[in-house]
Amino acid sequence: MIKKVDPKARLLDFLQLILHYLELTRDEKEYIDIKQIAETEIDEGEVYMGTIAEMFRREGREETEQRFLQEKPIWEKRSELKATQETLIDVAGDFHGPLPNSLQDKIKSIDSIDSLRTLTRKFYKTQSMEEFSELVNRALQ
Repeated sequence: MIKKVDPKARLLDFLQLILHYLELTRDEKEYIDIKQIAETEIDEGEVYMGTIAEMFRREGREETEQRFLQEKPIWEKRSELKATQETLIDVAGDFHGPLPNSLQDKIKSIDSIDSLRTLTRKFYKTQSMEEFSELVNRALQ
């Protein structure tokens, strides 16, 4: 692409220009990281190297993967919590009829999977919506 814009351009000159731009626009640590990547990618006298974008994409993928692995347990817990809340709402709604929004909100505010599971087990012993609502209120305390 550079050769199409300027057939006389040397990739190395262009890379140095980009690195200089990055030096001026990035903080020192970020520039040092960029410079180290460039130094490992360019052999003396070698004109070709991967583009800066490729290097950033490669590093970005690695950082994203690391962040995903660190956050995965949090997402899994949130998903399990939400599924457990929705299950209780669905089961209670099937048995007692549609739950009032306020009761649904209370169930959704319970952030303990164990409490929700206990409520689900106890739910089957309730005789009315009021009795179930009382169980939910006690779980919130």
